Amino acid sequence: EVTPACPSQPTTCAGGSIYGLREWVYEAQVPLPSCSDWVMSYSLCCRNPPINTISGPSNAGIWISSTLNNLDAPCNSSPSFSNPPVTIVCQGQTFCFNHGAIDPDGDSLVYSLVTPYDGGPSSSPVYVSYVGGNSATQPLPSNPPVSLDINTGDICMTPTQNVITVMAVLVEEWRKINGVQVKIGSVYRDIQVNVITCTNTLPVLGGMNPQSTQYNPNDTVYQTTICLGSSVNFGVYPFDPDGSQNLSLTWNNG
Repeated sequence: EVTPACPSQPTTCAGGSIYGLREWVYEAQVPLPSCSDWVMSYSLCCRNPPINTISGPSNAGIWISSTLNNLDAPCNSSPSFSNPPVTIVCQGQTFCFNHGAIDPDGDSLVYSLVTPYDGGPSSSPVYVSYVGGNSATQPLPSNPPVSLDINTGDICMTPTQNVITVMAVLVEEWRKINGVQVKIGSVYRDIQVNVITCTNTLPVLGGMNPQSTQYNPNDTVYQTTICLGSSVNFGVYPFDPDGSQNLSLTWNNG
């Protein structure tokens, strides 16, 4: 189970009544000869009936794919996601999520929001059909609109309605080979987002400030540039508007 639930409130995965998620891992070893356009995919029917931002969710399938170019990059490792796709979001509160895509080879990763597949390229329709003004880049009502940083993969939203929606993120992997940028692979993630009414206020994180010793709302710098081989030190401090709750920080290895 990958749901961030409290021990006192078990999810449906553990016999309780709260929405829960399980992660299933499938593994195999398959020798692949050199080819520029491998496609590895998994399909399943059907999506959850309560999804209310797409047409006919009970009849809509799921198709997830990854691509690999082991002709131009024979010793390549594809990006992997270090954060589980657990997205239970509070209405009216800003929520930012990062899939934590990691590439051990240090290749360039580019993120985009794409329309989730219905059943794959051989199916009709190929993609799910959004309703109610929702779309791949705006999969739920949000003010300000849903945003995606194509370089970091950060997705931020402030939902204005309680909905259950689906969204898909494509991560493309690029490498400079003989002076030319070549796409050597991609990974794709299809996730369900549940927006609920919350009585708790989400915590916030300050930015990077080497001089800070506690949370400061004026710490708003979230990126820096350093020289190769040098060190950088800074503090990242959380703040909880509710005041009396314990906070913990973990790194997603991104």
